[in-house]
Amino acid sequence: MSRRLALDGCRTQPLASYLKALGVLRLVAAQADPGVTALWEHDRFVLHTELSGDDLIAFFVDRYRPSPIVSPWNGGSGFHPKDNQDGIAPIEKSADPRLAGYREAIGIGRALVADAEHERLDKAELLARCRARLPDDAVAWMDAAVVLLADGPAYPPLLGTGGNDGRLDFSNNFMQRVLLLLGVGKLAKGASPERWFRSALFGTPVAGVKAAIGQFDPGGAGGPNSAALGAAESSVNPADFVLLVEGSLQIAAGATRRLGSSTKRAAMPFTFASSPVGYPSAAEEEGRGELWLPLWRSPTAAPEIGRLFAEARCAWKGGQARSGLDAARAAVTLGVDRGIDRFTRFVLVTRNGLATAAVPVGTIDVAERGDVRVLADIDGWLDRVRRAKNKPHAVASGLRTVEAAMFKAATRDGPELILDVLAAAARLDAVIATATAFHESVLPLDLPGRRWMRVIEKASTSGPEVRLAACFASLLDGDPGPHSSLRMLLRPVLSDGGRLGWTSAASVPGFGQRPVVEVLASAHTRRFVVVDQLPRPDGESAEASAAPFRRGLWASPSDVQALLHQELDVERFSSLLSGLLLLDWAGCSANLRPPRLADGDPLAPLFCAFAPFFGAPPIFSAGAAGPSEPAESVPGVPRSGQGSPLTPQPTWAALLGRETPDSLTSATSAVLKRLRIARWHPAVTAEGLLAGATRAQRVSGSPARTLSAALLLHLNPQDRRRMLERVAVRPSEPT
Repeated sequence: MSRRLALDGCRTQPLASYLKALGVLRLVAAQADPGVTALWEHDRFVLHTELSGDDLIAFFVDRYRPSPIVSPWNGGSGFHPKDNQDGIAPIEKSADPRLAGYREAIGIGRALVADAEHERLDKAELLARCRARLPDDAVAWMDAAVVLLADGPAYPPLLGTGGNDGRLDFSNNFMQRVLLLLGVGKLAKGASPERWFRSALFGTPVAGVKAAIGQFDPGGAGGPNSAALGAAESSVNPADFVLLVEGSLQIAAGATRRLGSSTKRAAMPFTFASSPVGYPSAAEEEGRGELWLPLWRSPTAAPEIGRLFAEARCAWKGGQARSGLDAARAAVTLGVDRGIDRFTRFVLVTRNGLATAAVPVGTIDVAERGDVRVLADIDGWLDRVRRAKNKPHAVASGLRTVEAAMFKAATRDGPELILDVLAAAARLDAVIATATAFHESVLPLDLPGRRWMRVIEKASTSGPEVRLAACFASLLDGDPGPHSSLRMLLRPVLSDGGRLGWTSAASVPGFGQRPVVEVLASAHTRRFVVVDQLPRPDGESAEASAAPFRRGLWASPSDVQALLHQELDVERFSSLLSGLLLLDWAGCSANLRPPRLADGDPLAPLFCAFAPFFGAPPIFSAGAAGPSEPAESVPGVPRSGQGSPLTPQPTWAALLGRETPDSLTSATSAVLKRLRIARWHPAVTAEGLLAGATRAQRVSGSPARTLSAALLLHLNPQDRRRMLERVAVRPSEPT
């Protein structure tokens, strides 16, 4: 009958405890209960087995046969004259049948080292001989510790450099701990193999022995500041060490081809290059790699776990994940084996001199967050930044910030976090724009906008900042001219045959340094200065071509109101705008669900007076529909319009940008005058409109420039007509 056996001593952290759990499952399945299964529950290991708790302890104390862990290729392994012989010699002399396989492996190792050619062999040749002659049980350890490649041996980081961490040889220490567990030698008072195994499996307190544990348990390794009064000695439960080394055999290394490259490298399953993100000391420590060890919630047999580690599928962008950041994104796009529920992440860092420590830095759920896939668009550009030589500190810092934002977006819910990655990338792009030495190797970041529309639509529900940023960023004419989009005005870039390149400075300087409203108002002024240089459709008059950008996402009146009164997070809006300006908006459309302007909706009267003159298609002076506006939107007005379109005068944007009482008054008077010329009868006076602006000034502090910025937005033509009807009486229909 299968029992549920919770092993409180086998936890997801530290690394020693995780590996110990794998060792327990592997050994029980091979030597005691072939039908055993296991799962992770509340960060502890649970067995489903025929064995009771006492049966499990009895198995390890009386019947456990240690794997022959030998490393004759290493100095300090016990095979060389000056090595510590406390482990290897007693095993050679022992008659215990459980050590028969160990004695065979040691004998072969002794012969290899004693060979007359041994001193002339390089490391690769010695390793090849070891692999050819050692028994299969011993080769399992070699597969976990060493990878033989065409250009020499490589060492997966889990087991240091071929089974040792500095001067600590894992195989020699394993032999010494095994002897204690088999009752060979004198034990300290109160110590016993039964107590050590019970502590290792069920977490009961027990005294350890003075010995090193290496990188597997930084908390128990001793060293400076490891005790209240300074440094403590390393104390190890022999059963913990033996079981963790047995567990490492479950994770066999291999030579794997990454991302279709012709270059091979050592690849331990679920082992990646370090990404210094996602934990507090990330930017301060040197990493040797990362281990992302899988957790599963369904009872699983040892052979299935073996296949899980053998396949170790963790795919990102159609290839094997290379870094911890790739692994995080693979985990939320289901580019991993489906039986995995979570990963526990360990970073191998160098501390206390040259010692390595496997530091646990969190767990990552395997969940579907398909929107994270768009982050792959930035990877190629980031790779070029990484490869660039002589990076200034600001570039290196900006790169880490982008990677940290990516990691956060991959490990937490929310499309707005993905847009935060764009904002971080925009800040890095701005730094590179000022580093002229980088301009040849790192071009401006230019992303395909269509792939990001789904994320923008989802994030648009979080507030007006996202919607307004998208509406501003999408403004363009459709032609690749030097000033044909808002991003060409605000970013120091130019389009050369559809490819972006750097310019010496942006047409409108100061984005990111000056208040965003001031920059947008300056962009509006600049737009009018250069509008005559833009391509003009055949037959279009100069007056008609003075209209603002012809394309862009429609802004909602309520969001315009929030901008006019600055009832939004301006810093957040500016950051989002900088990120969304990295997108190529040509051919893009998004459903931000802007509500239509209703009769009772509040909107600043001053904006209602100016807005009808801005935007496309234009409103015609006689009240008829414009060429692109359905005639039925204006009841009683014929389809063919009469008169000229309502278009802004070039001086209006300049007047609003000056932010003086006289300039705002002049612009307002000019708007009302133009309405009268167009046979619309203003229902408000200039004094009334300016009085409203004075009240708004107490809120925004910059009513004229804020108004100018808002007038850049693309508005629904029917909303602009309703705004006009709020401040003017419709002219009589032509007879």
